[in-house]
Order: sequence, then structure tokens, then C-alpha cells
Amino acid sequence: MAIYTMAGWCLSCIPEAQAWAKLYPEYHQRGVDVLLLSIDPSDTPATLANFSNLAGREVATLPWAVDKDQALTRLLDVRTLDQTIIIDRRGRVAYVDYGPTSPDQLRRVLDQLLQGEL
Repeated sequence: MAIYTMAGWCLSCIPEAQAWAKLYPEYHQRGVDVLLLSIDPSDTPATLANFSNLAGREVATLPWAVDKDQALTRLLDVRTLDQTIIIDRRGRVAYVDYGPTSPDQLRRVLDQLLQGEL
């Protein structure tokens, strides 16, 4: 499971959201789920729809959630927007980054994780 932290107003979050949308079809077939998690409790369906309109139609197909009570944000020790957290099949945090990540880097990490190297 990959969780990408963002907010509906975060324009710098768009490139990585687009990267996840690009990678999602391939890696979902290999058992990887992706969740775009807004860590801004004031986000609404309208602000997220605006984000997806700016990011492109593929981003709108990804699963979304808003952490209204910040429980998941605290549990995962989220420190910033544009943060990716990948949880392995055993429920352990296997990878964390703190900032924009390229599609190539995400692909490398996912491939290593799926091959059991992480």
C-alpha cells in the first residue's frame, strides 16, 4: 500500500499525484494499492475535484481520502505534503520520502519492494 500525502490546494503535489496515476494500473495488477490522502482536514469533495481537474483525469481515478481528525497523519508520523509512505504486505513501513519523487524513483522502490529487497 502506498499512501501519498497531499492537499487540495497544493499545486506542488500535482506532479507526484500524476506519477502515481501513471504507475497505478501496472502496480495495482501486481497487488499495490495507492491512496491519495489529504492531510488538510478542511478539504472537501469540491477542493479535491479542483485538484483532480488541475492534475488530470487519470488522477481522479485514484482512491482518495481526507484525514479529517488527523488520526492517520499522527499514526504514520506524516511530516509534510508530498510525502510518500509505502507499507509492505506485513504491515510495516518499508519506505518513506519527504518531498516530490520522480516516477522513475517510485518505480525503483516499488520494484525493489515487490522483489523483497526492501
